[in-house]
This record gives sequence, C-alpha cells and structure tokens, in this order.
Amino acid sequence: MVMSFFLSLALAQEASEQKSLKSSSQQENVATENVETENVATEDLDNDPSEVETKSLSVDSQEQLKKVKQGIPIEVQLINGIFLKATALSEELIFWEIGEELSLILEDETELILAGQRIAKVVSLPAQHEESQEKTDVALTVRLVNGIDLSGTVRAEDMVTWNRGEDLVLKPYGQDEVLLEGRRIAAMYQYDASNKKSKIEPVKSVLSGQAPQLQADELLPYVSPEGFSYPNPAASRYLYAPSSIPMKQGQGYVSQKLVITSAAYAIDDTTTILAGTFTFAPPLLTVVGFKKSFKLSDQSYLAVGGEAFFIPIDSEMALGIGFVSYSQGNLDRHFSIAMGVMGGDFFTSDVLRSQGPSIPLVVSGHKRLSDRAALVTENWVITNIHDLVNLSQGTSPLLATANSLVFRILGKRDVQARKRAYLLSQEGYPRTTWDVGLIFVSYREQATFYWNNDERIPSDFVNYSMLGPLPWVDFAWHFGPSGE
Repeated sequence: MVMSFFLSLALAQEASEQKSLKSSSQQENVATENVETENVATEDLDNDPSEVETKSLSVDSQEQLKKVKQGIPIEVQLINGIFLKATALSEELIFWEIGEELSLILEDETELILAGQRIAKVVSLPAQHEESQEKTDVALTVRLVNGIDLSGTVRAEDMVTWNRGEDLVLKPYGQDEVLLEGRRIAAMYQYDASNKKSKIEPVKSVLSGQAPQLQADELLPYVSPEGFSYPNPAASRYLYAPSSIPMKQGQGYVSQKLVITSAAYAIDDTTTILAGTFTFAPPLLTVVGFKKSFKLSDQSYLAVGGEAFFIPIDSEMALGIGFVSYSQGNLDRHFSIAMGVMGGDFFTSDVLRSQGPSIPLVVSGHKRLSDRAALVTENWVITNIHDLVNLSQGTSPLLATANSLVFRILGKRDVQARKRAYLLSQEGYPRTTWDVGLIFVSYREQATFYWNNDERIPSDFVNYSMLGPLPWVDFAWHFGPSGE
C-alpha cells in the first residue's frame, strides 16, 4: 500500500515535470516565432518602396509648401472676374505660360492648384526689399515675357558684363537665386532715389559715338501698356478730333472718312501736320492743320494746334479752329478734353446761323478691348460767344452738339520686319484700322430778318433739330516705323 502510494507519487511528479518542460518548450517556440515575425515585418517595411516614397513625397511637399509661403506675392484674376491674392514659387512663375495650371498658397495658407483655363491674368505684387542685401547688389525689377514682374537683386559684377538677350542670375526678395534665361526676359526696370520707375534701355556709347544695335533675332516680344501683343497705331486720334498723344517721327496715316480724304504725318516726335480735301471735288474743300504735343508725364499730355478749312473755288476760308487739349492715359486707354475758338463767315453765318466766333468743347475717349478691337467716342458741344456774353437777354448760347460711339478694328500686325513697311522692331505694327459706328447731331434753328436790306437781326426765338443716328465709316492706312 505504501509502495503503491510512493509509486503513484513518483509517477505524478514525473508527469508534472514533463508537462512543465513541454509548456516551457511551447513558450520558447512562441517567442521564437514572435521574433521571426518581427524580423519579417521589419524586413518588409525596409523593402516596401511605396512606404518610403510616400514619406519622401511628404517631406518634399512640406519643403515646397515652406518655400511657397516665402515666395513671390501675386494677384490672380480669374475668368469670372474674382481676384485672388497668393504666393507662388519663383521657379514656377519664370516658366509659367498662359493656359497652364499654377500652384498657389492663399492668404489663409490653403494650398490650391488653379487650372490654366480658369486664369485670366497674373500680376506680381510689390515686393519688400531685404535689409540684409549686399550694398553692391543692384536692385531691379525684371518683366518676363508672360507679363509677370520679379523684383530682387543682381550681383554688381554680373550686371557689368550682362547684355540684353543673355541669361541673368536674379535673387528675388525672400527667395533663393534663380537663373533667368535671356529669352524669358522682356524688360528690366530700376528705381531712383524718389522711387520713380524707369525702363533700362541701351544708351549711346561715349567712345564709339554709336548706340548698341540689336539684331532682328535678339529683339524681345512687345507688351503694350494694357498687356496686348502689339501697339495701337491710332492712339493719336479719335473720330475727327486728335488726342494730345503724339505719333513717332516718320509715322503717319491716310484716312478716308465718308467723303473726306485726309493725311497726317509726324515731322518729329512732337509735331504733326495734316492735310485733307473733299474726295470727289477737291476745289470744293481743302483742309490744313497742325498739332504740337508736350509730354507732361508717362500718362499725361498737352497739345495745341489749329485747322483751317478753305473753299478754293471761291478763294474763301470757310472755317478756322484753334485749340488746346489735354489727354490722360496710355496708348491703349485714354481720354481727352479740348477747347478752343472757331469762326469763319461761311460756317458762322450760313451753317450755324450765329453772330461771331464760337467755342467748341470736345470730350473724347478710347478703350482698347483686345489686340484687334477698341471702343472710341467723341462728343462736341459748340456755344456762341456773343450769346454767352449776352446771356441775360434770354437767347440760348448752345449752337450744336455731336455725340458718337464707334467700334474700331485694328488690322493684323506685320509679324516679320519688312523693309518697305519700315518696321524697326518685332512688336509688329498694324497697318490698317476701321471705324464703324453711329453719330447723333443736334443744331439750333433761329430765324433772322434784315433791316433796310443790310443789317441782319436774329430772332430771339430758337428751336433745336436732331439728325441721326447717322452712320460713320472710316478707313485708315498707317505707315512709318512701329515706334519701339
């Protein structure tokens, strides 16, 4: 019995030891499997290229976001008219073209990619100068061919040897240095002590006495003041009245206004002469005139001039006009106001039926809509000086008015320089313009009677009649240099 008890106890102890050994072995196996699994997972993670690429892209994205936040401030106009203020990388702005998408960071730090077809215009905003810039660096603004301005600095030693058409290293404010290809540079500007902007142009050499000449393939694309791709050839005139903006020396035009043929020519950069006649019978009417312009600032002009209308068949001067005018604006968008004195026996007595000379007031405007389209308006108010002086007698001094609105079509530009057309630069110069529109005219009717068949006495009673709308058609052929 005792032996059976000890035998049972020994067997139980042996079974317990085997069970413990088996459990320990299982735990070691599980631990080994866990280690192997962990190693496999580590190897898989190390060998997973997609995970590495994702992390790398995330870092690059953060770096780009950081650069854009410190990038070039710009204002983007969308095709729906909305303006967005944002920043963009200088490298992207340099090579950006109209129609391409553009990456932006908005003012609230929202990242946005604009589709190219939604962008109407991109304008760079004024940049802040850096206090830490080297004193020897040259501060300037570079205008790219896409119309965007980049402000920054260039090392002085680079500017000494740089010539137009060559590459240039620019350090935009708040950005790293970038290499601008010469073909991407449209113009360069500097600012003087009074912060006045001036365009950098080749100047006359002191040693050679000659200005550097650019070859045809070195000339840069032209950008008009309002961003159009070639100049407006008709900025010097409206329908009939001139603006104060002069033509360049050697420029001119021949115009056919209904039944009047006229021509104008700039003998220098400030003086224009004019001549015209009745198309079908020159002896019935001849016109001569001149205009002298003075540039007051980049966008303001003053002019004085005069015109005389003769009737050669009667050896009589039908009308004479002297005027002074002021124009505000640029070649694409401007308005003018002119005033003067007009008089002549035929025009005063037979046409306006008034006493003595009159005062014309003319208000005109020109707005370019596209490369080949513009709106033009010209409005006249003519008052009689005698009636103005005697206004207390009750007679209206208003003699006539004329109001007009026309659609101006600019002809296709010359793409290549042609010797016969006297093209001097690659911006191209439209040779034709068409004006098509309507005119409304009102005039005073006043009865008169004669005393003793000699003295003409006007009636105190007047009324006004209106003509219109009357069609206006004008074709002009422009010649001479393109001007830039």
